[in-house]
Amino acid sequence: MRIFKKIKPFLLIIICICYVHYTNAQDSPSASIMTKTTSVMDTTKGILFSEIPFIPDQSDQSLSASSIENSTSSDVTRLLQSTMTGVHVFANSFTPGASSRILFRGHRSIFNSNEPLILVNGIPFNNSEHLNGIAGTDRSNRLIDLDPHLIEKIDFVGSAAGRARYGIVGANGVLSIQTKFANSQKLSVSFSSSINSNQVSQLPLLQNTRAQGRFISGNAVYLGPETANGFSWGPLISDLKYDDSVDNPFDKNGSIGYDNTGDPVNAYDPYDFFVTPLSQNYSLSLAKAGTFYNASVTGSYIDERGVIPTNRFTRYNLGTHINFKPIEKLTVNFSGGLSNASANRSIKGSNIIGIMLGLTRNSPTFDISNGLEDPLNNPTSYLLEDGSQRSFRGGIYSNPYWTLNEAPNEDVVSRQFFSIGSDYLISEGFHLLFQYGHDRYTDQRLGGNNIDPSIFFMRRGTAYDNRINYRSHHTSISGLYNLLDTYSNSLSIQGGIEYNTRLLNTNLIDGIGLIVPDDISIDNLEEIDTFYSRQDFKRLGAFTTIDYTFNNKLFLSGNLRHDLSNQFGSSSRGFTSYGLGAEYMLFSKTDSLGKQTVFDISLIGSIGRFGNNVEFGKPIGQYIPAVISGDGFISEFEENGYEPTKVKNAPNLTAEGTLAYDLGLKMHYRDRLTFSILYYNEQSNGIILNQPISSATGLTSQNINIGEISNKGFDITLESKPIKMSNFEWDLGLRFNNNRNIVESLNGVDSILTLGGFVGSYSGIEEGFGYGVIRGNSFRRNSTGQLIIDEEGWPTVNPLRSTLADPNPDWMMFIHNSLTFGKFIRLSGTIEIKQGGDIWCGTCAVLDYFGRTQLAIDEIDQVVNFEGVDEDGNVNNLAVNLASTQESQSSFYRVRYGFGGLTEMGIYDASWIKLRNVQLSFDASSLLGNLMEGKAIISIWGDNFLLRTNYPGIDPE
Repeated sequence: MRIFKKIKPFLLIIICICYVHYTNAQDSPSASIMTKTTSVMDTTKGILFSEIPFIPDQSDQSLSASSIENSTSSDVTRLLQSTMTGVHVFANSFTPGASSRILFRGHRSIFNSNEPLILVNGIPFNNSEHLNGIAGTDRSNRLIDLDPHLIEKIDFVGSAAGRARYGIVGANGVLSIQTKFANSQKLSVSFSSSINSNQVSQLPLLQNTRAQGRFISGNAVYLGPETANGFSWGPLISDLKYDDSVDNPFDKNGSIGYDNTGDPVNAYDPYDFFVTPLSQNYSLSLAKAGTFYNASVTGSYIDERGVIPTNRFTRYNLGTHINFKPIEKLTVNFSGGLSNASANRSIKGSNIIGIMLGLTRNSPTFDISNGLEDPLNNPTSYLLEDGSQRSFRGGIYSNPYWTLNEAPNEDVVSRQFFSIGSDYLISEGFHLLFQYGHDRYTDQRLGGNNIDPSIFFMRRGTAYDNRINYRSHHTSISGLYNLLDTYSNSLSIQGGIEYNTRLLNTNLIDGIGLIVPDDISIDNLEEIDTFYSRQDFKRLGAFTTIDYTFNNKLFLSGNLRHDLSNQFGSSSRGFTSYGLGAEYMLFSKTDSLGKQTVFDISLIGSIGRFGNNVEFGKPIGQYIPAVISGDGFISEFEENGYEPTKVKNAPNLTAEGTLAYDLGLKMHYRDRLTFSILYYNEQSNGIILNQPISSATGLTSQNINIGEISNKGFDITLESKPIKMSNFEWDLGLRFNNNRNIVESLNGVDSILTLGGFVGSYSGIEEGFGYGVIRGNSFRRNSTGQLIIDEEGWPTVNPLRSTLADPNPDWMMFIHNSLTFGKFIRLSGTIEIKQGGDIWCGTCAVLDYFGRTQLAIDEIDQVVNFEGVDEDGNVNNLAVNLASTQESQSSFYRVRYGFGGLTEMGIYDASWIKLRNVQLSFDASSLLGNLMEGKAIISIWGDNFLLRTNYPGIDPE
């Protein structure tokens, strides 16, 4: 692995953050009032969550309020990066408001959800990312609607016994978020603000020595934008000059050629397109606790700008949390929030009008800015006089400034969520708990692209209006009875029911052919298509939990639950979950109150069965174009209309089940060391696959439980304080996870399933391999793995596609360090290490083909001898010129195997070492003097600051 010579700060290089906490109350209240307040808080604590307390388990982890406050992220999902063992957060993009995904110990499903259940104060919180494809724009996962400033604590339930409590929604772990509430009778006023900047990170290394053009019969020929040539294998730029006497609509400097007498031709860096924006984040919180109540309210505003001009994400939040005690035996809590988010996004990915295609494939002799200081706001940078595109391929690949101005994409999301709960003390030790929650949002997306009369790729213009409406209700009623509660022994039982309903409506209107230029709206379309889908999810669960403590040595927790879902088959009787967890203290030293003082060792373990509900839904109806097939004389065509789904659920369809167990050891030494190691084994059966059925039924296929996936591995957690002195402390934390994911069986549905891909390379599912293996074309090899070389010295091609690489990492580790100097200065940072896991770099392969990378140009006149054997098994001794200047371009190594080469040529090891974050904080509270009571902290930080990897594309995350 090597460190790149030019590593730029990536994402959120913070200029300054100032945090002020102001308290205007008097000194601490009297002891009697404090006792009363504490009693109220202890009572309400039982209703802040609808879940049941679990046995101590090292895989059930917490992120404290201080850790959340020290985070720099405005997105809760990314706040979790590198914080919990076995919990991995992968950013799909780093544009403002782009989605991230959470994965716990590998994939358990193929087409179903693999993300944890999200709870906010015990109520399910939708975290979907709708229609986030590879060829459109970045979209947000909906956890981004929650403001991190609202959060008091985040817990993660990952043990086998713990997940069983949640039944058919617990398979992928449970992320439980508790919002802030007041804990002091003083009025607390907190204000925080930050200003940050970000830059692009690692980008493909492009060449700037060869012009647009190609080799023809051994001659390097310049072929400009007017030819629509896409290659940059042309003449050396240093050999070319301008002729300013010839008007060139694509270059204001004139025509380009060998024999011109003007100025030397310029080489342009397309990465100058990126900007270094400033983003802002502000938050104000008020909190106060009284004798019979506590209340808090928080408001915030963020404005994030991207490295791509015009990319922007803004969000307003308002949230509150109130606990009060109207009568002696009743405690009530209310929490809720409002969010309004909007975004301007640009076209991405596999799309010829996408930003990165027009940017990275752009020839070094073509200036996308046309030499203008403000090309974004000056149409002459991207338009010719006739209104067609000014781009390096005559409009085939769009000029990035054309995309930003002529292909807008905007979305606005409005969300409301709240929960209300109560705890009624029926008798001593017997509580009746109730909770109701509501979650709702609307997501409207508008966009399209303008008319483009470019001669090589004319566009008629498009527009779309996509509206998504989501609504959820959740009700829980349970009884909690503490049968035994002494110093060393306790026994409690809880039972109840939960009912959850969710409704998702998707309404899409789009079309092609703008009638009037510049009006990108569905009212201005010649041809319109419509799509409507309504998905209704309902589930009902009954649960019982027993918790038992014996002699402060043995802790047991048992869970039993049964769930029904309207997504199950007609003959399904539901899904039963169960779990049993235990912790046994092998050795402990405690004080008279039972508090650990020196050292303890305990064995922990659990076993459980739980499920993964049918989350892809069964649409109630879809308004989609009906396809009318043709014959040799009548062409196939479409008609708008109602067409029901042609996929049914098998009669006995139920949730995907996982049977898991974990066993480990936990050790604690004073406040200096906590260490745990856990082995887990999870077998997921009944994975839902789509099985073809006879067309005589009027359908095409059915969803059925027949697949199998396994996950096995180790979790290791270490929290230590190696140095503790009066003026210096060093805190060191380590979290390690290795997971072995295997698709055990597809049960004959298909030998290989395709998840998605491009030009012969794709991600797939194959028995005996990990989830999402990379498949495609490759070089031929003999039985011993040697390349088979043809009679000219070139590797031959395997006519069959095969599995070539595994994207799943061997292991991941997070290392956190915190150094505290005296009372005022703190330096902290987190290093993330990912070992193993492959990526197919399609961008690299295509840029190599076009001669746009430095790697491809360095191969000109490079002679190599490929190690391998000929058809008869003889060792190859024929040398070849990878890119001979005496031959035609089609013979070049990066071109001869086709567009993007073979899949094998673009696969790289994606291991990395990242400095995930670093922060320097100064406690300036003493500077407040007598102005106010409180604290002020000034911090400078950076996220994803350094990257070390052998991967040649963009940041491999």
